[in-house]
Amino acid sequence: DMIVMGARGIKGIKTLFVGSVTRVVAIRSAKPVLIARAPIGERKCGMKILFATDGSDYSLSTARFLSSLPFADDTELSLLNVIWPKFSDIPERFSLEVNEKMKEIVADARRLEFAQSEKIIEKTREYLTKQFKHIAVLSRVGDPSAEILKTAESLDADLIAVGCRGLKGVKGMMGSVSKNILNHAKCSVLIGKTGAPFSG
Repeated sequence: DMIVMGARGIKGIKTLFVGSVTRVVAIRSAKPVLIARAPIGERKCGMKILFATDGSDYSLSTARFLSSLPFADDTELSLLNVIWPKFSDIPERFSLEVNEKMKEIVADARRLEFAQSEKIIEKTREYLTKQFKHIAVLSRVGDPSAEILKTAESLDADLIAVGCRGLKGVKGMMGSVSKNILNHAKCSVLIGKTGAPFSG
């Protein structure tokens, strides 16, 4: 059901170092792949998981897979959706030069984006509530890879879980976000993949 592989650290380099074999398996596997890295120090509280969802079928499949794993009752799950904005926020130094109509357009777009983000999080959360007693929800705006990595570091996460969308007709293909997380995460990474879209 899942492939587990190790990742080694390099002295002086804090990011996860993924060897060529591990990288190939993570890219080509149609099964979920866990790239495990030993935790730094001893954690006195429960395990911390950051699950980044985009609401896709592959994210929902990853949520269902996560909920099937035997995590301890005190495991803390943070559910994150990153908004890739249609409009950038207006810098303060230009706010006087931008007319009110444009400001309203940007503000309305941002409200719609956050509303959609809440729906994505809530839909994903439905598959996780039976397994996880402690679930926090987060919405961020920006580049998905950067925001996921930044949030994982701020939460001191032990594991980042992401769904791998894949490409139609290309089994096991990894998306750019999954690749970036795999290459730059400081903790273990679970890449949830499936040969067919989630249903149910």
